[in-house]
Amino acid sequence: MKKIIATLSIVLGISLIGAMTGTGAGFSTAYGQTVADGRGYMEGFIFGFNEGLPQDLMIFTLRSAEIKDNTVRFFMDVSIQDVLNDLYDALTESKIKLLAMLCGGQVQSCKMLAASELDVEYVLTDTNTKETKTVVVKAAEIKENIDNLIEDIKNIQQSELESLPLEDLVAGIKEDLPSDLGEGMTLVDVRIEKDILVCYTDVDDDEVVKEMNDIMNEGEALIKLMLMQTFMRDDGMKVLIKALKSNNMGIAYVLKSTKSDEKCEIVFTPEDLKEEEVK
Repeated sequence: MKKIIATLSIVLGISLIGAMTGTGAGFSTAYGQTVADGRGYMEGFIFGFNEGLPQDLMIFTLRSAEIKDNTVRFFMDVSIQDVLNDLYDALTESKIKLLAMLCGGQVQSCKMLAASELDVEYVLTDTNTKETKTVVVKAAEIKENIDNLIEDIKNIQQSELESLPLEDLVAGIKEDLPSDLGEGMTLVDVRIEKDILVCYTDVDDDEVVKEMNDIMNEGEALIKLMLMQTFMRDDGMKVLIKALKSNNMGIAYVLKSTKSDEKCEIVFTPEDLKEEEVK
């Protein structure tokens, strides 16, 4: 019974869109992480960040980045004459919001930056005059503003997701498969079959699938109610359900034993989802 409770917890915690965007289950929150954890993460992040540079951003060119002396520095070259001072003023005013772009627009990266307790500097260099100006964001400022920054990123991500066709959402999810869900469960495939989005999960323990079927036979309505309540607390699943409803589709979870043909199906028909009000 303990294992079936754990299984239910995993099933109830699956967040497809959240896993795709970094806003849902499966990603470290970085709150409560040690300074060492944050700094270790940022070292790897900056290494990968530099692989995509230099990058022309119209007004300036993002040339490189480094971590040194407890500071993350982003080096920006300005080639347009007489723009350095105006750009300095603009970046000083929006220095917190700029962190979202420089962290790749990802919640996880922003949280790990806050955990690292590193300062951030934007180093602007006029390539014509060689004059340099630096915009400083102290670690305390990052921590103070991190919740608002994360909320802005989530709003942008959700807006982008809501504008994507359902097929593109599914393609994005498939890119991260197979996905280990823990407790011997692996999400192996997600695909559209007629009017249902089907999520296929392999389960190593044959008894888990059998017990899931027993529970479904005794209380299918309760299991589906619990699942739907969980969906409605997850921003990613809300986006997905909206997309499914607009396409007159449902969603199903298929749990299949890797040791036998035993499988359990939890199906929400298009009619089931129509009854749900997604705010």
